[in-house]
Amino acid sequence: WRSDGTPAGTRSVVDLPRDAERFWADGSNVYFIADGASPGFTNSQLWRADLAAETLQELTHFNSFFSFPGNEPLFAKLGSEVYFQVNAFNITLWRTDGTPAGTVPALELPESAGFGVFGLASLGGGLYLHTRDNSPTWQLWRSDGTTAGSQRLLSVTTRGGGEDESAPELALIGGRVVVL
Repeated sequence: WRSDGTPAGTRSVVDLPRDAERFWADGSNVYFIADGASPGFTNSQLWRADLAAETLQELTHFNSFFSFPGNEPLFAKLGSEVYFQVNAFNITLWRTDGTPAGTVPALELPESAGFGVFGLASLGGGLYLHTRDNSPTWQLWRSDGTTAGSQRLLSVTTRGGGEDESAPELALIGGRVVVL
């Protein structure tokens, strides 16, 4: 919707799919996932709404576990491309230039990275990913957007344990990646 603050100046810009959720904005483009929010393995779609042109386009579809808590999609921009994670049976980052042809898998982390990305940020020409497995171990990864250019920087085991423990937060503070 777009509004100038008056009822007469309020109107729909694009009609979103009914199951649209998990939005991320990049200028006039809004990326989002539509997956029906049904429990389990789901056929999800990545969409882009161009609010300036008032257009809506499905970019790709993929299978994922987004409907489980902790598996919400995360987005980050590196250069002119937007990266987003897909959690299925591994951790895969996809990238998009905003077109269907330019929306492709970019990198896959090894099984040792765990089952989910819980933080994703872009800084200094790199992507930083905060991952975890079923233990109280969290990992920080840096990637240039390719599998070959991805490396684990840090592995931390937190006190207590188990998969129910809350995740440390990944933040950009003062031009640095910080795990809180």
